[in-house]
Amino acid sequence: MDKRLKFSSIIVILSIIVSVICYFVFGDQETVAAAKKSAVSLKTAAKKEIAMELVSSAENSSLKWKKQYAYIEDIKDGRGYTAGIIGFCSGTGDMLQLVESYTKMKPQNVLKKYLPALKKVNGTASHKGLGKAFEKDWKKAAKDKTFQKAQNNLRDKVYFDPAVKQAKKRRPAHIRSVRLL
Repeated sequence: MDKRLKFSSIIVILSIIVSVICYFVFGDQETVAAAKKSAVSLKTAAKKEIAMELVSSAENSSLKWKKQYAYIEDIKDGRGYTAGIIGFCSGTGDMLQLVESYTKMKPQNVLKKYLPALKKVNGTASHKGLGKAFEKDWKKAAKDKTFQKAQNNLRDKVYFDPAVKQAKKRRPAHIRSVRLL
């Protein structure tokens, strides 16, 4: 699966999540009227928490998304390793982008040594230069608050914020969707 298809898939998932949240937040006409007067947004911590629980449910069959920083496995989908809170992949470039970002934030980290291998496997399903040692080090890095912050930042920059922007741009016809964004 190429990077564009993965991005589109995540945008679709997040759009569905936005719709589900809208339904539960603004379920009847009285709350729709109240929503017109409020500033409810997916950017609020509470709404983002719900969105992340829904993403985690789809990605990891668990609402406990904060436990997924350490997740890593090859799910045999042709994208190499899938890891972290949103399924960063070694074969699509976003895992490489994440480790590069983490290294900028914390130059001495346990994943830095894998940057050359991540560059080589980008665009493939290969684990060459990664393997069990990389899996172990990923799990170790996941305990680091800086690595968690790097995952959160990249999630927002590459997936979450563009999904919200795209939804606003498309101007959902229903007030339930519009007011949430």
